[in-house]
Amino acid sequence: MDLLDVHTHNQDAVDAIISVRPWQFDPKPGCVYSVGIHPWDVAALYEERTPLKPAEVESELSRLAQHPAVVAIGECGIDHLRGGSIDAQIALTEMHIHISEQVGKPLIIHCVRAVNEVITLYRRYRPRSKWLIHGFRGSVGSAKALLACQRINLSYGEKFPKEALLATPIDRLYVETDESQQPITEIATRISALKVCPISHLSAMRLLS
Repeated sequence: MDLLDVHTHNQDAVDAIISVRPWQFDPKPGCVYSVGIHPWDVAALYEERTPLKPAEVESELSRLAQHPAVVAIGECGIDHLRGGSIDAQIALTEMHIHISEQVGKPLIIHCVRAVNEVITLYRRYRPRSKWLIHGFRGSVGSAKALLACQRINLSYGEKFPKEALLATPIDRLYVETDESQQPITEIATRISALKVCPISHLSAMRLLS
């Protein structure tokens, strides 16, 4: 399998890691997935307005994490603009961290104005598994702070910040579509031109090794 798109919500995508909520997981032959509770779902989860109840989350995520089509955990994370209680978002992220470490699969993180919280969690748990901050659109200073954590990687999409991207080493850099309608090959072509590297060097397979 040759993966380029490290993160998409397009469930019809091919050659991509498809991000789904646990209640969306219905694997198709030849496809690979990340499974987790998005921070935007946190308020609905604890108000029991999702198909999964709070008491069921850990056991269900742990079960799905064992599935061979699940290659990563998440996306989970912290969003200061949306999703309800930050304490609840952090607690749920910690649950995902534990599962990621248990199964030895990378963690996909949604991080909006939460760089300090993510770094604090990284230092607390010292993960063996890789972490990926998906759709990074922050400053070059934030990028460098995250990259100072050895196992944190950054993924860039259609609206990538040029300075941060240029400061990200190739071996810590990934590309994604997320919810963009722009093909991953177009995004990757723009990024590979800026980084002066072949598109093959941006392969999502590196995250899984």
